[in-house]
Amino acid sequence: MAISNKVREDLAKRFVDALEAKQLPWRACWQTGQPTNAVNSRPYHGVNAFYLSLVAWDKGYQDPRWCTYHQAQEKGWQVRKGEKSVRVEYWAYYDTKERKLLSWEEVRRLLKKDPAYQKNLQLRCRCYNVFNAQQIDGIPELRLHHTDIGDLRQRRDALVRNMGVQYRETKEGQAYYIPSEDTIVLPEEGSFDDTYSYMATFLHEAGHATGHPDRLDRDMSGGFGSESYAKEELRAEIASAFTAQAIGLRLSESQLEREIRHHSAYIQNWSKHIKDAPEELFRAIRDAETISDYLIEKGEFQVELDHAESVEKDPSRAFYGKMVYRSLDGEIASVVYYDDQKEYEKELAYQKKYTLGLNDGMQLSYEEFLEDVGKSLLTMGHHMVIGAGLNGCYALEIRERMTSISDTVEVHPWMEMENRKVEAVYQWERGQPTLSGETRSVREDPHTGQLLIEPGKGELLEQRYFANCCEQQPPEQLQVVSEFYEAELELEP
Repeated sequence: MAISNKVREDLAKRFVDALEAKQLPWRACWQTGQPTNAVNSRPYHGVNAFYLSLVAWDKGYQDPRWCTYHQAQEKGWQVRKGEKSVRVEYWAYYDTKERKLLSWEEVRRLLKKDPAYQKNLQLRCRCYNVFNAQQIDGIPELRLHHTDIGDLRQRRDALVRNMGVQYRETKEGQAYYIPSEDTIVLPEEGSFDDTYSYMATFLHEAGHATGHPDRLDRDMSGGFGSESYAKEELRAEIASAFTAQAIGLRLSESQLEREIRHHSAYIQNWSKHIKDAPEELFRAIRDAETISDYLIEKGEFQVELDHAESVEKDPSRAFYGKMVYRSLDGEIASVVYYDDQKEYEKELAYQKKYTLGLNDGMQLSYEEFLEDVGKSLLTMGHHMVIGAGLNGCYALEIRERMTSISDTVEVHPWMEMENRKVEAVYQWERGQPTLSGETRSVREDPHTGQLLIEPGKGELLEQRYFANCCEQQPPEQLQVVSEFYEAELELEP
């Protein structure tokens, strides 16, 4: 079967070239963001998604957005002179009776009214030239979506539950799926470099589990080393890469090296097989996307992705609100922010019913939300300002807002000291590669960028600050700490 267009021809060549260079082509998905259209935020799919990821990986593009020259012009952006485009394919039905291309939505409506009209439709492919956002001047800055580790574990549990698959961890150091028992087996999470590497491996084995007869029903009978086993392995790898890319996972370099060693036995066979029959690659990509869509749906990742996309498209139309929690004497103890209206309304109803109006909430515009979070972080301290039901990422905007308002907001000296202490311990812990997520006392919220003290880790934070961070603090900061501790001693009865 001949390759149908230049996009597929180049994709097959790049794929084989990567394999022959002892690299894994789907590594491109692990190390680049999910390709999306820069104008309408729609993600590219299938062959286009994989191809653009390979190009971005090869060119070093960190921005996942792409668009045509015409789309850039319409938005007032300018493709820089001399920049080279890449092609993507667009499949659509051609109406031979009306002599025009139809959108997929138009075809669905047409066939719903008259199924016999199918005889007038021909499936055709067109190629369009697109440019990466890093080749374009004037395009808005990219807003990154961060993945929260705690949320990942919840999604893992949801995926296991919704798939109905068995799951266990062992100390034997190998990851595999047992079709006869419908069981995913993984090494203990602590044996991985980080939770992201652990989740990528979990998604690979969950991809195999989708082949069960009660799910996507693929042929899982091939033994290790067989052609059918190699085909299944390729689909699971690309599927886990697609899924990891969609939810924002990144693998460590050491984990990537282990992946290369793990697949060394297949690399040459894959290379030869795809050279001889490139259509097998496109079938694998098609099946991998089906597997990935299944994993995202069953893992309930799609709820978060859909909400993040809606915030990205039009922040002014999204919901924002905050809950203010007070101590018995009426002093504000903490503030929690929301962009999920259902979560906010549920919490508001609870507070009205059980706290007799002590704690209250209010809705905010997008601008008020950014201003309010920034002021709260400055005056109250990172660990007293949190987000519940926040799905969008606002860290960059909030940091900019804090910079612009810092001169006009009065920050209590004690809170300033606390903020600096948390910041110092956070930076120290980041420099300790042996510390796992469970042994850190501070984490960064992926949505607002504030630093949060892990529950029950306040005493550990204090110990690390005085044991590891004081020598690194400037003299004036140490003086502030000393003065406040002396003042607290004077106030003791």
